[in-house]
Amino acid sequence: MLRKDAIFILMIIAGLGCDSQPKTSAETKESQSLEDQSDFSINDKSDTKLSFTKSMVFGESDEILFRNVGNIAVDESGHVFIADRNSIKVFNPNGSYKLELGRKGRGPGEFNNVGPLIPKIKNNTLYVYDEVLKRINIYSLTDFNFTHSIIISPSNWNHIDELQSVSFVDYFVLNESLLLASFADPMIRGTKGKRKRRYFQMNMSGDNVSNEIFNHSDLNFYSGTGAPGPIPPESIASVNLPSTRSSIVKLDSKNSIHHIFTGEFVIERFDSLGAFQNEIRHTFNNSDLNRNEVVDMFRDNDRLLKRVGSYDFPETWPAIDYFFIDDRDRLWVSTITDSEDSFEWWVLSNEGQVIGKFNWSGSRLQRHFQEREIRIVNDNFLYTVEVNDSTNQKEVIRYKIDF
Repeated sequence: MLRKDAIFILMIIAGLGCDSQPKTSAETKESQSLEDQSDFSINDKSDTKLSFTKSMVFGESDEILFRNVGNIAVDESGHVFIADRNSIKVFNPNGSYKLELGRKGRGPGEFNNVGPLIPKIKNNTLYVYDEVLKRINIYSLTDFNFTHSIIISPSNWNHIDELQSVSFVDYFVLNESLLLASFADPMIRGTKGKRKRRYFQMNMSGDNVSNEIFNHSDLNFYSGTGAPGPIPPESIASVNLPSTRSSIVKLDSKNSIHHIFTGEFVIERFDSLGAFQNEIRHTFNNSDLNRNEVVDMFRDNDRLLKRVGSYDFPETWPAIDYFFIDDRDRLWVSTITDSEDSFEWWVLSNEGQVIGKFNWSGSRLQRHFQEREIRIVNDNFLYTVEVNDSTNQKEVIRYKIDF
């Protein structure tokens, strides 16, 4: 059940230290001294209501139905871009439907994607990657016209030793001329726990133009947008488990890289070239894990059940389910608690200070395949993807946040 009234807790911050020390990646960074960390001791001061007021529903009309909602983006003018299977539906700031960008196909500006599309906006330009056609379609938000595509081709990076046989998996837009592209090492039997995700700068022609900026372990955990692909029982890939620890990387408006390994509440921050800046650490007690509850999730597939039953399990759940950064560079961190049907969200300033907490519906036992409701926060509005109980159709709902 969606919780629209959440407890907002104002916090007193006890200490902060932010001296910077150059580092090159999340994997090679050694333990930092206290002056390199932002370790906040939390002291509850008072209880205040944080209210969410439903202000708009996108997709409630029979004429506008979403087949497979991906992610959501909002431009500086307030237009809302909602990804469907092979198009981007655009809504005016007042919620009225404006137009559709792209359609199914292989022509200019079209999509042939299987999974959900992820729209990204930077400098009044919309970027959308098609993982089947291996290209990023680019649209001008001045006139909402398709302009060109960036072709993502291995021939542009195969000459780099550490990128032999890698796969392009994601990107961040740095500016009008550069992307930060991430590549996953090949999945080879016996490499479990050793695969890396590596980050390089890429120009708008699809060429890699830098040395490695950053890397972290690649566990390929479900992102929570759209339906995940099936895992064949004979696959060499590890089965995604709700107890899996994974890495999440996000960029703020200054292109600072924020990395979380979800096992603990620690956010590592690097500059746009991969130099370590500081670390935000909050005291958090991970919830105890019942191994049998997780294994029982696979009871309907005997072969997967056998595989999962042979795995070693940690004693606790991960600390973090997910996190993202909003348009004001606040950090929204979803934590896993003892609750079976909700996550506790922490809202942090960009420096790591706790602004408040609230609960929102979600199942920790189903987090390896269940879509996240909360997608983005923009201009103090929270956007969710929810299923209408009456129509069984997906809707995008916008809530006004009162801090």
